[in-house]
Amino acid sequence: MTITPDELRSRLQLDYRVAHDMFGSVFSGEAYRTAADLEARRNPIKSADQGHLATKYRVDFHVRTLIGPGQFSDVTTIAFDLDQPGYPDAEPGTQVLSKQIPYSPILCSMRLYVLVRPGSMPKALCCLVNSSFTLLSC
Repeated sequence: MTITPDELRSRLQLDYRVAHDMFGSVFSGEAYRTAADLEARRNPIKSADQGHLATKYRVDFHVRTLIGPGQFSDVTTIAFDLDQPGYPDAEPGTQVLSKQIPYSPILCSMRLYVLVRPGSMPKALCCLVNSSFTLLSC
């Protein structure tokens, strides 16, 4: 379904407000207008009044994640790109920005599943915009 420019602006504004309100101890992030700003971490959008301009998000997931045999990282950073043809019906683009990539990810339909050791933490689901990050025990 194609939406009008005004509807897209309204949706991006809503996405910004929802993402901003969800940021906390499990995940935090910043919104940007351009990929270059996201990469350089300059000119973040800090006001809901500018939320309609937020098409790029840099999100830090503060979840202990397997990055190699016996190795873990306490933070995984993922970029979300809402500037996709057909958005919001089309899923946003994603890219793992962390230097250390999750060791056992299963990337499928905009969900990043990270396998964790049994009993290390309960299953959790953190939704952001149209995406999710799910922890599964193996």
